[in-house]
Amino acid sequence: MFLAEEEEHFNVLRKKLEHYLEITGNDEMLVGLLAGDIIIELRKEEAFREAKAQYEGLEDGQEYIYKTGYERLYQSTGIQDDIINLAKLMFFLIIALAGTFSIEQETGVAVLQVAAGKTKAVARKKLIHAGCVLLLALMIAYLPQYIAVANAYGIPQVTAQANSLSIFSKLSYRWHIWEIILVQNFIRLALGFFAAAVILLLSRKTGSLISTLLLSMGILLIPIIAVFFLMHF
Repeated sequence: MFLAEEEEHFNVLRKKLEHYLEITGNDEMLVGLLAGDIIIELRKEEAFREAKAQYEGLEDGQEYIYKTGYERLYQSTGIQDDIINLAKLMFFLIIALAGTFSIEQETGVAVLQVAAGKTKAVARKKLIHAGCVLLLALMIAYLPQYIAVANAYGIPQVTAQANSLSIFSKLSYRWHIWEIILVQNFIRLALGFFAAAVILLLSRKTGSLISTLLLSMGILLIPIIAVFFLMHF
């Protein structure tokens, strides 16, 4: 019913615009003055046509979903944002974790820990600290993206079938949108865990803060920056 009413609405507007074009002899300036509101309203027709096509193309079990927020997250702009956010995550982890073991070795505190038999206890605390840093880094890197998209466009109906959206049309009906989001963030967590492990290993093996910073940036950060720039050339 709504689609039919909107269809009729745009048909009426087009007829009115044709009338103004006829009486003004196709004078664009006069038409703009006389039918400015109609022209503005007709600009919404393309979005209506897309929404109508999306609705009419739904299959069993699929739902109509306002798709802009998901397109912003998962299409080209979202991919670029993900690369930038991944670089932020790596930078934060490198700065926060590079000195975890190396500073103690540089200052000689590590020798005192060995002498006191506290090596394992200290290492355990450092790993717990690294885990907390990783979770904080993930929130700092990725949460603002979700908040910005949710505020601007919304992230609706996360329990719907993922293939209700054209960007996920190839997926099985068994996948839901919330599962896509969960898998994506699990991958981010895995990448963060890998990066943290590399940084901690370098910090322990090199015993040098500067070496750990440089090597970590070369292994984890510079390749991401290179990929980002290659996407723009």
